[in-house]
Amino acid sequence: MKWLKGFHLIAVSCWIGGAIALLSLYFLKLSVADGKVLYGVNQSLHHIDMSIVVVPGAIGCLLTGLVYSLFSNWGFFKHNWLTFKWIVTLSAIVFGTLYLGHGRRR
Repeated sequence: MKWLKGFHLIAVSCWIGGAIALLSLYFLKLSVADGKVLYGVNQSLHHIDMSIVVVPGAIGCLLTGLVYSLFSNWGFFKHNWLTFKWIVTLSAIVFGTLYLGHGRRR
């Protein structure tokens, strides 16, 4: 269980840290005038979001949280904050997938 908790905390850190990095890069790109630099910033945003940090962190957080809830005494709905945490996690993943990710129409 300690290993699972450690993996869960790493996944949460990746998800939140990646989101902070995305916000930082987004505000950085507002002052960019050169097209090549803007392309590089957009590529960085895409890689942080999709392949390196945010999506793997969200999936890892969901999977480790699921295993943690199934095989520990905490369960899914034992406390109100656990229910709230599941609602926020699933809402963020669904919103990110449908409106920010590959489900978005271009």
